[in-house]
Amino acid sequence: MPPIILGAVALGGAAIAAGGVAAAFAATGLIGFAANFGASMLLSAAAQSMMPKPSVGQIALQARTVTVREPVMPRQMVYGRTRKGGVITFLHSTGDKDKDLHLVVVLAAHRVKSIGAIYFEGEMAVNAAGVAQGRWAGKLAVEKRLGHDDQSAFAGLIAAAPDLWTPAHRLAGCAAIYLRLTYDPDAFPSGIPNITVDMEGKDDILDPRIGARGYTENAALCVADYMAHPIYGIGAGIGAPDGIETDSLIEAANICDEQIVLAGGGTEPRYSCNGVVSLSETPRPLSRQC
Repeated sequence: MPPIILGAVALGGAAIAAGGVAAAFAATGLIGFAANFGASMLLSAAAQSMMPKPSVGQIALQARTVTVREPVMPRQMVYGRTRKGGVITFLHSTGDKDKDLHLVVVLAAHRVKSIGAIYFEGEMAVNAAGVAQGRWAGKLAVEKRLGHDDQSAFAGLIAAAPDLWTPAHRLAGCAAIYLRLTYDPDAFPSGIPNITVDMEGKDDILDPRIGARGYTENAALCVADYMAHPIYGIGAGIGAPDGIETDSLIEAANICDEQIVLAGGGTEPRYSCNGVVSLSETPRPLSRQC
């Protein structure tokens, strides 16, 4: 069965309900799932009252397929696989008649597993190996940074604009790309193209079943990672007395990983999570009810 699309979250798996997990997903998507699933299956009683209300204004999980240039934009978290735009944080031209345009596009506010192919107006301009395609061959250069805390600054940009971009401009903790576009009317007929990128997102998600962190598309583990985040989530620590119950999380993660037989052959996990969380608002605690 093809993935069920709820907003920008692709939930692969069968249509057969699997207890509270499937009910929460099917009824409200990730927003409601984070609240309902978190309160009913993951969180301890002490932490349930701190869950945010399932409001679209609080946790917007939606397609981000446009790269924008704005002075202030909310940070974004990427879970699983997606194609998305970003935020242009640097724009500068150099060379004879300013023919070279330099752009830095921030894609996520955390470390990611991979940054793959790059698209201009929906057409692949750079393949996953970093090689320019078609009419863009010889007209652009690219550097990628996955968001490591110790990552280096873009060497090509330092060489092109040393007074504006220095080794100190590392964008530590942010996944980003640097593009140098060389003007050509055939390659860039409408000026700066809309830029989107294939990504595999957050790669430090805890899986308590193996006691290790890494990349996963497991829906339960992704939601737990968001809820446990001390800054962007509600700080509900996994295994903490007032946080996420480890046994419940393991049970939910196993449900998500159940292999469903597809009509066309093969299998896929019952539930997977692929999308973008815009951190436009801070989750607010619920008031206790008698």
